[in-house]
Amino acid sequence: MLNEHLGKINLDLGVQEELVLPTIDVKVEDPDQNFKIDDKDIEEYRELKKRREEEAIAKAKGGKKKKGEGEKEIKVKDDDEGDKKDVN
Repeated sequence: MLNEHLGKINLDLGVQEELVLPTIDVKVEDPDQNFKIDDKDIEEYRELKKRREEEAIAKAKGGKKKKGEGEKEIKVKDDDEGDKKDVN
């Protein structure tokens, strides 16, 4: 709309130029947007911090592993004679 009016004026003046509407790249031109924090961000940070503390404590205690993290379950089967054999 604005460019249409300016285009008519430029035509009357004999000026030939292409008019474009400027756009704003918010990340570049408004860096304060990066620092806007809401409640969701705070909760996510608290969970991350708690998880890191738990991992640090577990590592300090000798790195207890949770079930399924690198541990292999050994299956044992009884044969007819009562001896136990490794199935893996």
